[in-house]
Amino acid sequence: MVGKNLKSVVEEVRAGFGSLRDAPRELWLIFALKVAESFAYFSMSTVLTLYLTDEFGLTDLQAGTAYGWWGTLTSLFGFVMGPAIDLLGVKRSLCLGFLVSACARVLCAITQNVSVMYVMLMVALPVGGALGIPVMVIGIKQCTTPGNRGFAFGLFYTVMNVAALASGLVLDFFRVRIRHGLGWEGFSEHSVYNNGLRLLLLLGGFVSAGGALVALRFRELGNLESDHDSDAGNSEEKFKAREIVGGALKTTYQSVKSLLSSKEFLKFLIVCLITVNLKTIFRHLDATLPKYQIRAFGCNTPVGLIYSINPFMIIVLVPIVSAMTRNFNHFDMIHKGSYISALSPFWMVFIQREWAPVLFVVFLSLGEAIWSPRWYDYSMSVAPAGQEGAFSALSAAPVFMAKLPTGILSGYLLQTFCPESYSCDDGPTQPVDPFESSTCNGKSLWYIIGMLTLTSPLLLLVFQRWLRPATYERPPDYDSVRSQEAGDTPSSAKAILGVEDGEFEIRHFVHHT
Repeated sequence: MVGKNLKSVVEEVRAGFGSLRDAPRELWLIFALKVAESFAYFSMSTVLTLYLTDEFGLTDLQAGTAYGWWGTLTSLFGFVMGPAIDLLGVKRSLCLGFLVSACARVLCAITQNVSVMYVMLMVALPVGGALGIPVMVIGIKQCTTPGNRGFAFGLFYTVMNVAALASGLVLDFFRVRIRHGLGWEGFSEHSVYNNGLRLLLLLGGFVSAGGALVALRFRELGNLESDHDSDAGNSEEKFKAREIVGGALKTTYQSVKSLLSSKEFLKFLIVCLITVNLKTIFRHLDATLPKYQIRAFGCNTPVGLIYSINPFMIIVLVPIVSAMTRNFNHFDMIHKGSYISALSPFWMVFIQREWAPVLFVVFLSLGEAIWSPRWYDYSMSVAPAGQEGAFSALSAAPVFMAKLPTGILSGYLLQTFCPESYSCDDGPTQPVDPFESSTCNGKSLWYIIGMLTLTSPLLLLVFQRWLRPATYERPPDYDSVRSQEAGDTPSSAKAILGVEDGEFEIRHFVHHT
């Protein structure tokens, strides 16, 4: 049975690649840009709090707060800069976004002024990201037809995980192998030449600069499903940009007003609120886990290798789990999968050894592979016909609002239970026995994180009688119309590689920040 399902999945993926055979070269440029942006982003996010503390002397609380603001502002700029993107167009937005990101990352790598670092984190990087991530989604829409769009969005999500995997593997080389950089005499240890973390951020800046060069090769394209002449259409669209934006805002307001009066949407929003702690645990992979590993187990702990387990497992497991569980109820999959992710921090409560974080990330990823892909099916199954985009956008609000508190909590827990007691310049490089050290109380730190995360599946269990969604009654021909619009893309293929359209933009942006 499993073998048959997997064979079907392979055939569907092969058919998906076949559907992109005649796609314009801009689609493949977008995938290349996605690899560049994701590599630069993840290589910075996994070391940001560590970098702020080691290089600028920020406390754990200050570094965690800065991390939280960075994620919050990145999402906020992404949501509010839509009109500017409409006026600039895809090519100009991509070129400007990657150029701003490249300059910001290079400055983050070379500056020794904390004020400059804050400006890059709170302004330049969020602006660069806002002109890159959503614009690439728009570019995919322009480069695809309804028949292959779902697969293209899924492939877009997959290359993001590939880039995350690569960034984790590269991280240990810069942080451990060349911790002291190039060792050039005449430069301080905080110089970009003699500091591994600074060289890693500099590499991210160079990768972003390469992305800007790739973006220069991009051509402005109209949507391929349009039958109108692209030049005339583009000219008219630019002329009416403000009118389009105004109409979109009006439509959005009406959609929000309608949804807020919907009982099913309120139930769905409560589920989103309940699962905030479950979703924000992934921020602890960036903000909390690296510092904890180094302080508890020594400076040579393979932080990047362990981090890479997550994207690797998602790439491998999602198609397998999707094939084996396609007939299971969406709500039940989310509920049961959330237990696995929520219980994963307790491995580091009961086992204080260097390999405990491996078990944490493995079980966290296993749970994610079960419940995360089902969010698309769940949200779409309860969304009123024609309001899927607004439904998904509003559902992302709780996670958006939780980013800053999560960063602050991370800093507070580290500062309270696992404060820095040595520098990697003179501290232990080999694994240490945490039972012999009173400076890092990992049990309490991860117990608190675990209990907060566990509230999500427990609340789903308690209130599932009221929260379990009723099937939304759609028009009789709705499913067939949606199937034709999606080019009859099998639901398992969508689950394998990602999601599509409005919901994809929100889920992808939340995951990325």
